[in-house]
Amino acid sequence: MRSIAHQAGPDIYQRRATSRLYKGRLAIGRELFDRRAIPELRRQGIFEPESRVIEIGCGQGDKLDTLAREINHGSTIEGVDISASMLEEGRRKYPHLKTTQDDARRLDTLEGEYDLILFLKMLQHLTLVEVIAALGKASEHLSPNGKIVILNRILAEEGLEKVFWQWLINLYAKGFGLDSSEYHNLDIAELEAIFRELRLRITARTQVPLLGDLITAERIRE
Repeated sequence: MRSIAHQAGPDIYQRRATSRLYKGRLAIGRELFDRRAIPELRRQGIFEPESRVIEIGCGQGDKLDTLAREINHGSTIEGVDISASMLEEGRRKYPHLKTTQDDARRLDTLEGEYDLILFLKMLQHLTLVEVIAALGKASEHLSPNGKIVILNRILAEEGLEKVFWQWLINLYAKGFGLDSSEYHNLDIAELEAIFRELRLRITARTQVPLLGDLITAERIRE
């Protein structure tokens, strides 16, 4: 399976990176992230000093820039994204950030272990098979006491809530001319099953208004 971004054509990233509409959406998204997600991450004690941190699917680096300002005390902060045009735009906006081109499903450029691996509003752009691959590769680079953090819309297992959000996702995909069958939002049962297979467990799950679910996972202690 291929993600919608690949099906839509390689130039979709270039169009997004430079479009006025997309830039406006990014600004709103960053404002929400700064005001709603960061306080919850602080509350959970996610930001440890002298940590090695990476955001998978960092795009232009808007959230990564916030994280770089939030995490200090000797920490190293990196980002990877599949889109060269997104990274180029991001380097123009945030020249202080360290970003690398890489595919979330393979993560060939990752070396060593990371204390914090973040997937912030990007897993919905992958199919279920690709989500499993991305989380699996990330877990291979997670330090023994490290954490994986996901910010995403996580659906209920069944019921009207799941039907409503799936309808909204299909409407969103149609509006952007994308294939909604490849636009996948995980439900909680799928995510828990993936984590169990990877010997990880969810330690925190909080709903962040207008952004989705903030989920933290760490290794299962033997």
